[in-house]
Amino acid sequence: MKEPNQNFKEQALSFIGCDGGNLEAPLWFCGLEWGLKGTGQQIDTNESENPEDYQTPTAWRKWQKEDKNKEYFGNVPALDQKIAWFYYMYYQKADSKGYGIDNRKDDYFKLLEQEKIGHLDGPIFKLNMYPVCFSSRQVVAQNIGKLNRFTGLNGFDEYRESVVELRGEYFRKLIDQYNPKLIICLGLLEKDRFIRFFTNQKKSREFCEGNLEVYYTKMANGTTVCVVPFFGGRHGINSFAKMKALTECIKQIEKL
Repeated sequence: MKEPNQNFKEQALSFIGCDGGNLEAPLWFCGLEWGLKGTGQQIDTNESENPEDYQTPTAWRKWQKEDKNKEYFGNVPALDQKIAWFYYMYYQKADSKGYGIDNRKDDYFKLLEQEKIGHLDGPIFKLNMYPVCFSSRQVVAQNIGKLNRFTGLNGFDEYRESVVELRGEYFRKLIDQYNPKLIICLGLLEKDRFIRFFTNQKKSREFCEGNLEVYYTKMANGTTVCVVPFFGGRHGINSFAKMKALTECIKQIEKL
């Protein structure tokens, strides 16, 4: 594999492409990359971002008031809604006034705000494995020239392997430092790279419960890494029933 460009290396060794939150949190979520929905772009290398500005994580959700009398509910993206589902079911949380959680937008907001999910002192840290964004995997081939010019590498597979090597080492050091209890990786198609990214090992174990498929490994420091179906989509975790089954499955894995 070719030596990557210095600017790409500096980007990989930073929090560019990560949503943020609390590194000291016991629960980490890892996706693939930032989305480009609504931007009209097919690829964003984030070249305009300065890695020096991304040496510490930021809060990924910001709470504010539009004015003194009107609460600002903000936008609750679909993935954050599913994270709220997982958090609610995994920790069996409920509001002090007794509300549950359903498909109402304000319920997601209340749970996210009440538990400070997305805050720098909240219970979750949220990152992405890849720093470069694509609108979908279907557009990779037609944008490979731009990716190669930025990374100095030869193709999408070299880029992904370089990320696993460079960025993986960066985050493994953070795992050793902060010792999260559980890391949830979203997307079974990248299960092997997720496992190598976080553990530097190639082997994982498969845990199946009905139609649910989870791959996991346990690190020497006690962190459990689970690769699960994506939160959403036709074949992913797209219902309360599936999320409940997933949280129960992960609790079984943690006991193994």
